[in-house]
Amino acid sequence: MNPEPKTVYPGDRLIRTVVAVMAGIGLLVGCMTPPGQAALRPYRPDSQGRNPAQWTAAPSGDSVKVPAVPNVRPQLPDEPRVATGGVRRLKTDDKVTISLRGITPPEEINEVVDHMGLITLPHIGDIKVDGMTTSEAEQRIVRTYLEKGIYRKITVILVVGDEEFFVQGEVKREGRFPLSSRDMTLLQAVAMAGGFTDFAKDTEVQIKRGNQVIQVDVRRIRDLKDKDPGIFPSDVIYVPRRVFL
Repeated sequence: MNPEPKTVYPGDRLIRTVVAVMAGIGLLVGCMTPPGQAALRPYRPDSQGRNPAQWTAAPSGDSVKVPAVPNVRPQLPDEPRVATGGVRRLKTDDKVTISLRGITPPEEINEVVDHMGLITLPHIGDIKVDGMTTSEAEQRIVRTYLEKGIYRKITVILVVGDEEFFVQGEVKREGRFPLSSRDMTLLQAVAMAGGFTDFAKDTEVQIKRGNQVIQVDVRRIRDLKDKDPGIFPSDVIYVPRRVFL
């Protein structure tokens, strides 16, 4: 038995023709692409979802990998080290001078901080000052005197080591005195020594500082014509005697 002849519709021929033409165009385009040239396609979005507007070449079939940007901290210069000297604190073997003022008579005690951090003071005995600043030690001494009822009012000045000055010559009380303040002046220093005697030549007072000698006219200071000079640790103040009264 002979098979029935297959009916071919005009539309089928048209479809086949279109498919053949499109395949030919695709083959022609493929042949026109130079060997090794990549097909163009966009970057994939990076880890932050950003998609560049530019298009770039990528080999066909390969994934475009966006290299991760390493999280590198910028190299900053080292911060300068700040000196942390801080305030002076009392320790074992420190030599201290404790001046008790505002009492009658005023007292001056020279002590050395012992191995237990103690100093010994009149009427109150041992008191611990190790690890304290001079200001803290002064406050503790004042509080102890007041709490024990020894004095109703007292001023304490504590000086470490060579923080003292000397007054010699025509003053009412020669000797060495604690430098209670870095702002101490000549007139204040003379006042701590009881003031001038009646024979003092106050126009030629000398301040000896190392190899330097500074001559001062105290009368000009009192008349506000000259500045009252400052006194420094280990200064020696010398008040000469007048030849004629």
